[in-house]
Order: sequence, then C-alpha cells, then structure tokens
Amino acid sequence: MTGMLSGFLNTRGSQATQDTYRVLLRKFFRTLYSGAGHSVEELDPIATRYIEDLKAGKRDLKADILAGCRMCKAPKSGATLRSAVIEFVRSNDFFPDERTLYHLKKAREASHVITMDRPLGIEDALKILGQMDPRARAITLIMISSGARIGEVLNLKMGSDRVEGDIDLETRPARITLRETKTGQPRISFISQEAVAAVKTYLQGRDRYVKSAKARGGGGGGVYLFPITYSTFQDIWQRAVQKAGLEKLDPNTGRLTLTAHSCRKFFMSRMKAAKVPDAIVEKLVGHRGYLAGAYGRYYEEELTEEYLKGERFVTLQKAALTERQDKRIRELEGKLAGLTIQIEKVMETAASAEEAGRNLHKLEPIARGMEALLNKVAKSNPEVAQELRALERETKAIYDLGAARKKAVKKEG
Repeated sequence: MTGMLSGFLNTRGSQATQDTYRVLLRKFFRTLYSGAGHSVEELDPIATRYIEDLKAGKRDLKADILAGCRMCKAPKSGATLRSAVIEFVRSNDFFPDERTLYHLKKAREASHVITMDRPLGIEDALKILGQMDPRARAITLIMISSGARIGEVLNLKMGSDRVEGDIDLETRPARITLRETKTGQPRISFISQEAVAAVKTYLQGRDRYVKSAKARGGGGGGVYLFPITYSTFQDIWQRAVQKAGLEKLDPNTGRLTLTAHSCRKFFMSRMKAAKVPDAIVEKLVGHRGYLAGAYGRYYEEELTEEYLKGERFVTLQKAALTERQDKRIRELEGKLAGLTIQIEKVMETAASAEEAGRNLHKLEPIARGMEALLNKVAKSNPEVAQELRALERETKAIYDLGAARKKAVKKEG
C-alpha cells in the first residue's frame, strides 16, 4: 500500500518537482520530529502521524511551516517548502483557514531578501568547470550555451526507438527541446559544439550515474538524460565554486553571489554582445513575454541562423581566446597610436633623418608582433584576423609615409 507521502509525491507532475518536494518535505518532517528517517518510505509513517496530529489539533500548521522555512537558507526554498506543505496537507483533506494562509503570505513577503548575483566571467566559468565531473560539466555547458534554467536541463529526457529524445547532438547547431519549463510552454534552444563534446563525454560513463541514482531511489528510472536532483546539482555547483577560489557570500542572505543561475545571465549578455536581436535572445531563454504574439512567430530557421552568429560568444574556449586577442589588439593599438604621434611630430618639425629613422625602427617589432598574431588567428577567428589586417595596413601606411619623409629629409640635406 502506498503511503501518504509516497502517494503525494507520485502525483506531482515533473520529476524535478517531485525531487524538490521530496527534499523539502524531508527537511520539514525532520525539523518537527526527532529521529525521523531519511528515505520516503521511512518518512511515510511520520507524514501520516503529522496529518493525524493536525486534524486532532495537536499541531499548529503556521508555526510548523515557519519553523521549516527557518531551516532553508534561501527565501525561494522557503517559499517552495510552504507550497509543498500546504499542497500535501490539502491532498490529505486538511484545509488551512484563510487567516493562516494570510499570515503565511505576509511572512513570506517580509522574508523576501534577494541575493545580489555577480556576473559570471569567462575565466571564472572555466575555473568552475575545471572542478566538476563529466556530468556536472555537461549540465553547466548546456546552461551556458543555451540559457536554459537548471530545472529545464535536468528534465531533458533520453530518446528511445519509439520516443523522440529532447536532445539532438547531430544537428548544427545541436538542438534541445525544453518541455517542462517555468512558463509551462515548451520551446527549443540550441547548444554549442563545446557543450556537445561535453555531453558525448558524459554519455560514455552515464550508466554508472544511472546506477548510483537508482540505488538512492531516484534518477527517474534512467529516463532522464541527467539522473540528478536539483538540490544535488546546487551542492555540486557550490563545491566547485569554493574549490575554484571564487566563493563570495552576499552579506544579507549569506548565499553565494556566483550561482548556477549566473550561467543563464551569461548566455543572455554574451548573445546580446554578439548583436543577436534582443527578441530572439529572450525567446531562446523562454521569457514569458516573448513566447507569444509577434515575438512568437520566429521560425526555427531564423532562430538557428541567429544562434550560429552568436555561438562563438557562448563557447568558452573561443570566447577566452577572443578576449585575450582583443586585449592584445588594444595594446597594439595603443603602441601604434603613440608612434603615429611621434612620426607626425617628426614630419611637422622636419627633424633629422637620424631621428626619423629611430622612430621608424620602433615600429618594426610591433609590425612583426601583429603579423605573428595575425597568422595565428587567421584560420580560427576570421573576424579578429580582419581587424588585425586593418591594423597591419595602417601600420604599413604610416611606416611608408615615415620612410618617404626620411628620404625627403636626406635629399634636402
């Protein structure tokens, strides 16, 4: 016979919701009853006892929920715990009065303190990934390159002979179908080739993760691409941030300021920096206002085309290389500007040929450095190579102009 708690969890829609409610209700009952078990089966008698105590007037629902919320580090977790408990007691024919619900709502509003997240940088993301196992690395790279929420990624399902899977690694770009979303509206998004490689590496060892999850009573029977709960991934993320030396806490909430949700913000900011239209970026990440009406009429071909334009901006290795190249370009531009001013002064003051020659010699190592960098990136990054070629032409023009002036000075002498 199915127990109260087991039966309740089995009716909670998605696997992610079931996993979240299981974790929070376990926290709730273990807060109220000392010696409460860990598994759902062990907690079933406790859950039954709690309903009996409520109906007998031996427990105060409002006080119990607030006690459970105090054990939650984040306001959002507390809000979800409130919802889970209220749904649970209602499903077992205990209906809180309006006064209780009102006070719980006011308590929720009073405790709603938000953590100020800090932006996720390219180098920081690479450091965090370096502290993760293949499964967590694949999940993180999917979030970074698609803008999907954590729960949406964890709800991706494997395909079978009869059922289409939610991820297609063979298309270009690779395509994911997000069916269980925050808005309730399914959507498609894409992932980078960097993420594809990480997923393929993970799939080689996926069986051991499935086996481990089943041993703990989770994993969705191997249906899900990633057999892992929301809370477990959050713990993995936190440990990776700490090991990477990037742990900073919000002074008001005590939570990490670099969260897994930062991956989603990273995707949006990088895609917009790549000049992908805002409406398409918002549609890819599933913001409610962009899923219907005029914004909802983008065809998949349009989304694909725009994603490919911005893909390298959400590919960490390429983005890191581009960032370093951009820094080098700025350095070369600064040196070039300084030498340009010097040459112009030489020309304006009709200085000696020897002085003109010294300034021209200063240009030579910069020109050589630019040529070497140009050759290095020409194949892998055409846009940066094009920018470098423009600088190279400018350098050559100034050099030729200075050389002509030096020749003229010699002739005048």
